[in-house]
Amino acid sequence: MKTIFKYSYIIIFAVLAVGLNACTDDYEYDPAPVNNAGAYLSASQTDLYFTPDKEQSFNITVSRHDSVSAQTIKLKTDNSKFTVPDTVKFAAGQKSKVVNIKFNIAAGASDTLTVKVDSASAYLYGATEITFYVTRYAEMSGLFVSEIMGDQWSETIYQMGGGKYRMVDLYEKGKNIDFTIASDNSVTVASQAAWTHSTYGTVYVSGTGTYDAANKKVTFSLQHFVSAGSFGTFNEVLYFE
Repeated sequence: MKTIFKYSYIIIFAVLAVGLNACTDDYEYDPAPVNNAGAYLSASQTDLYFTPDKEQSFNITVSRHDSVSAQTIKLKTDNSKFTVPDTVKFAAGQKSKVVNIKFNIAAGASDTLTVKVDSASAYLYGATEITFYVTRYAEMSGLFVSEIMGDQWSETIYQMGGGKYRMVDLYEKGKNIDFTIASDNSVTVASQAAWTHSTYGTVYVSGTGTYDAANKKVTFSLQHFVSAGSFGTFNEVLYFE
Protein backbone atom coordinates (compact mmCIF):
# COMPACT_ATOMS: atom_id res chain seq x y z
CA MET A 1 0.00 0.00 0.00
CA LYS A 2 2.86 2.43 0.87
CA THR A 3 4.42 1.69 -2.50
CA ILE A 4 1.18 2.59 -4.33
CA PHE A 5 0.94 5.94 -2.50
CA LYS A 6 4.60 6.63 -3.21
CA TYR A 7 4.19 6.20 -6.97
CA SER A 8 0.92 8.13 -6.96
CA TYR A 9 2.69 11.19 -5.47
CA ILE A 10 5.47 10.90 -8.05
CA ILE A 11 2.92 10.94 -10.90
CA ILE A 12 1.04 13.94 -9.40
CA PHE A 13 4.24 15.99 -8.98
CA ALA A 14 5.32 15.15 -12.52
CA VAL A 15 2.00 16.39 -13.93
CA LEU A 16 2.27 19.63 -11.90
CA ALA A 17 5.84 20.20 -13.08
CA VAL A 18 4.80 19.81 -16.74
CA GLY A 19 1.90 22.22 -16.18
CA LEU A 20 4.09 24.83 -14.56
CA ASN A 21 6.68 24.59 -17.32
CA ALA A 22 3.95 25.04 -19.90
CA CYS A 23 2.69 28.18 -18.12
CA THR A 24 6.22 29.56 -17.90
CA ASP A 25 6.86 28.99 -21.59
CA ASP A 26 3.64 30.79 -22.57
CA TYR A 27 4.30 33.91 -20.40
CA GLU A 28 5.98 36.83 -22.12
CA TYR A 29 7.21 39.96 -20.25
CA ASP A 30 6.89 43.30 -21.97
CA PRO A 31 9.31 45.79 -20.36
CA ALA A 32 8.13 49.34 -19.84
CA PRO A 33 9.29 51.67 -22.60
CA VAL A 34 12.16 53.98 -21.64
CA ASN A 35 12.33 57.47 -23.08
CA ASN A 36 16.09 57.68 -23.56
CA ALA A 37 15.66 61.22 -24.86
CA GLY A 38 13.91 62.25 -21.63
CA ALA A 39 15.01 64.70 -18.96
CA TYR A 40 15.22 64.72 -15.16
CA LEU A 41 15.68 67.31 -12.38
CA SER A 42 18.10 67.98 -9.55
CA ALA A 43 18.66 70.68 -6.91
CA SER A 44 21.30 71.26 -4.23
CA GLN A 45 18.57 71.66 -1.57
CA THR A 46 14.80 71.91 -1.36
CA ASP A 47 14.31 73.69 2.01
CA LEU A 48 15.16 77.30 1.21
CA TYR A 49 15.37 80.25 3.62
CA PHE A 50 15.75 83.87 2.58
CA THR A 51 16.63 86.92 4.63
CA PRO A 52 14.60 90.05 3.76
CA ASP A 53 17.45 91.64 1.81
CA LYS A 54 18.29 88.53 -0.23
CA GLU A 55 17.22 88.25 -3.87
CA GLN A 56 14.12 86.10 -4.25
CA SER A 57 15.48 83.47 -6.61
CA PHE A 58 17.04 80.00 -6.65
CA ASN A 59 18.19 77.41 -9.20
CA ILE A 60 17.14 74.02 -10.44
CA THR A 61 19.11 71.86 -12.89
CA VAL A 62 17.46 70.14 -15.85
CA SER A 63 19.55 67.27 -17.30
CA ARG A 64 19.17 64.93 -20.26
CA HIS A 65 19.99 61.25 -20.53
CA ASP A 66 20.65 61.48 -24.28
CA SER A 67 22.27 64.74 -25.33
CA VAL A 68 23.10 63.96 -28.97
CA SER A 69 20.43 66.10 -30.61
CA ALA A 70 18.93 69.52 -29.95
CA GLN A 71 15.80 69.25 -27.87
CA THR A 72 13.11 71.26 -26.06
CA ILE A 73 11.97 70.00 -22.65
CA LYS A 74 8.62 71.06 -21.22
CA LEU A 75 8.19 71.87 -17.53
CA LYS A 76 5.07 72.13 -15.39
CA THR A 77 4.59 74.02 -12.09
CA ASP A 78 1.81 74.56 -9.56
CA ASN A 79 2.34 78.06 -8.09
CA SER A 80 2.00 81.35 -9.98
CA LYS A 81 4.06 83.23 -7.36
CA PHE A 82 7.12 81.53 -8.86
CA THR A 83 8.36 82.36 -12.36
CA VAL A 84 9.55 79.19 -14.09
CA PRO A 85 10.08 78.84 -17.86
CA ASP A 86 7.57 76.57 -19.60
CA THR A 87 10.31 75.11 -21.79
CA VAL A 88 14.05 74.53 -21.59
CA LYS A 89 15.94 74.42 -24.90
CA PHE A 90 19.06 72.29 -25.29
CA ALA A 91 21.60 72.54 -28.08
CA ALA A 92 23.06 69.37 -29.57
CA GLY A 93 25.60 67.94 -27.13
CA GLN A 94 24.32 69.97 -24.18
CA LYS A 95 23.81 67.63 -21.23
CA SER A 96 22.34 69.89 -18.53
CA LYS A 97 21.11 73.40 -17.98
CA VAL A 98 20.70 75.53 -14.85
CA VAL A 99 17.30 77.23 -14.69
CA ASN A 100 16.83 80.26 -12.46
CA ILE A 101 13.49 80.50 -10.64
CA LYS A 102 12.29 83.86 -9.34
CA PHE A 103 9.51 84.29 -6.82
CA ASN A 104 7.53 86.96 -5.02
CA ILE A 105 6.25 86.13 -1.55
CA ALA A 106 5.76 88.47 1.40
CA ALA A 107 8.42 88.84 4.07
CA GLY A 108 7.60 86.55 6.98
CA ALA A 109 5.71 84.11 4.75
CA SER A 110 6.31 80.58 3.46
CA ASP A 111 5.21 78.85 0.27
CA THR A 112 5.84 75.74 -1.81
CA LEU A 113 6.57 75.07 -5.46
CA THR A 114 6.51 71.76 -7.33
CA VAL A 115 8.42 71.59 -10.62
CA LYS A 116 8.08 68.54 -12.84
CA VAL A 117 9.06 67.44 -16.30
CA ASP A 118 6.11 66.96 -18.64
CA SER A 119 5.33 63.26 -19.00
CA ALA A 120 6.19 63.30 -22.70
CA SER A 121 9.68 64.59 -21.87
CA ALA A 122 10.36 62.59 -18.69
CA TYR A 123 13.22 60.12 -18.22
CA LEU A 124 12.00 56.98 -16.43
CA TYR A 125 15.05 56.44 -14.21
CA GLY A 126 15.55 60.00 -12.97
CA ALA A 127 13.81 62.39 -10.57
CA THR A 128 11.25 64.16 -12.74
CA GLU A 129 9.48 66.07 -9.95
CA ILE A 130 10.87 68.22 -7.10
CA THR A 131 9.00 70.20 -4.43
CA PHE A 132 10.65 73.27 -2.89
CA TYR A 133 9.74 74.67 0.53
CA VAL A 134 10.52 78.39 0.61
CA THR A 135 10.52 80.67 3.67
CA ARG A 136 11.21 84.39 3.61
CA TYR A 137 12.00 85.97 6.95
CA ALA A 138 10.50 89.27 8.09
CA GLU A 139 12.97 91.82 9.48
CA MET A 140 12.40 93.55 12.81
CA SER A 141 14.55 95.69 15.09
CA GLY A 142 15.02 95.99 18.81
CA LEU A 143 17.25 96.92 21.72
CA PHE A 144 19.33 94.22 23.42
CA VAL A 145 20.56 94.75 26.99
CA SER A 146 23.28 92.27 27.97
CA GLU A 147 24.29 91.52 31.56
CA ILE A 148 27.27 89.37 30.62
CA MET A 149 28.68 91.98 28.22
CA GLY A 150 27.72 94.93 30.39
CA ASP A 151 26.44 96.76 27.33
CA GLN A 152 23.39 97.37 25.14
CA TRP A 153 22.95 97.81 21.40
CA SER A 154 20.43 97.99 18.56
CA GLU A 155 19.63 94.51 17.29
CA THR A 156 18.28 93.11 14.01
CA ILE A 157 15.76 90.30 14.42
CA TYR A 158 14.37 87.95 11.76
CA GLN A 159 10.87 86.64 12.32
CA MET A 160 11.02 83.11 10.94
CA GLY A 161 7.42 82.00 11.44
CA GLY A 162 5.92 79.51 13.86
CA GLY A 163 7.04 81.53 16.87
CA LYS A 164 10.70 81.32 15.83
CA TYR A 165 13.04 84.34 15.84
CA ARG A 166 16.69 84.96 15.04
CA MET A 167 18.88 87.68 16.54
CA VAL A 168 21.48 88.47 13.88
CA ASP A 169 25.18 88.75 14.84
CA LEU A 170 24.11 89.10 18.47
CA TYR A 171 27.29 88.80 20.54
CA GLU A 172 29.64 88.36 17.61
CA LYS A 173 29.43 88.85 13.85
CA GLY A 174 28.58 85.60 12.10
CA LYS A 175 26.94 84.02 15.15
CA ASN A 176 23.15 84.27 15.20
CA ILE A 177 21.00 83.29 18.19
CA ASP A 178 17.66 81.59 17.54
CA PHE A 179 14.84 81.46 20.07
CA THR A 180 11.19 80.40 20.16
CA ILE A 181 8.22 82.11 21.79
CA ALA A 182 5.47 79.56 22.54
CA SER A 183 1.73 80.27 22.67
CA ASP A 184 1.94 80.59 26.48
CA ASN A 185 4.69 83.27 26.08
CA SER A 186 7.40 80.96 27.39
CA VAL A 187 10.75 81.31 25.63
CA THR A 188 13.25 78.59 24.72
CA VAL A 189 16.84 79.00 23.56
CA ALA A 190 18.36 75.73 22.34
CA SER A 191 22.10 75.18 22.82
CA GLN A 192 24.06 77.06 20.14
CA ALA A 193 27.37 78.82 19.53
CA ALA A 194 27.18 82.47 20.68
CA TRP A 195 30.61 84.11 20.87
CA THR A 196 34.35 83.41 21.09
CA HIS A 197 36.37 83.65 24.30
CA SER A 198 40.03 84.61 23.87
CA THR A 199 41.16 81.70 26.06
CA TYR A 200 38.45 79.06 25.99
CA GLY A 201 37.28 79.37 22.39
CA THR A 202 33.63 78.99 21.36
CA VAL A 203 31.11 79.89 24.04
CA TYR A 204 27.64 78.35 23.83
CA VAL A 205 24.35 79.56 25.27
CA SER A 206 21.14 77.83 26.22
CA GLY A 207 18.24 78.64 28.48
CA THR A 208 14.67 79.75 28.91
CA GLY A 209 12.76 82.98 29.34
CA THR A 210 9.46 84.80 29.19
CA TYR A 211 7.79 87.19 26.78
CA ASP A 212 5.88 90.22 28.06
CA ALA A 213 3.55 90.90 25.12
CA ALA A 214 2.20 94.17 26.58
CA ASN A 215 5.67 95.70 26.72
CA LYS A 216 7.16 93.72 23.80
CA LYS A 217 9.93 92.53 26.10
CA VAL A 218 11.75 89.20 26.09
CA THR A 219 13.70 88.28 29.23
CA PHE A 220 16.24 85.50 28.76
CA SER A 221 17.94 83.46 31.47
CA LEU A 222 20.98 82.28 29.51
CA GLN A 223 23.78 80.02 30.62
CA HIS A 224 27.09 80.82 28.87
CA PHE A 225 29.38 77.79 28.83
CA VAL A 226 32.32 76.04 27.17
CA SER A 227 33.48 72.43 27.22
CA ALA A 228 35.52 73.11 30.37
CA GLY A 229 32.64 74.58 32.36
CA SER A 230 30.18 77.44 32.71
CA PHE A 231 30.60 81.19 33.06
CA GLY A 232 27.24 81.28 34.83
CA THR A 233 23.64 82.21 34.03
CA PHE A 234 22.87 85.78 33.01
CA ASN A 235 19.71 87.82 32.46
CA GLU A 236 19.64 89.18 28.91
CA VAL A 237 16.77 91.37 27.71
CA LEU A 238 15.40 92.13 24.24
CA TYR A 239 12.96 94.98 23.63
CA PHE A 240 11.10 94.76 20.31
CA GLU A 241 10.67 98.12 18.59
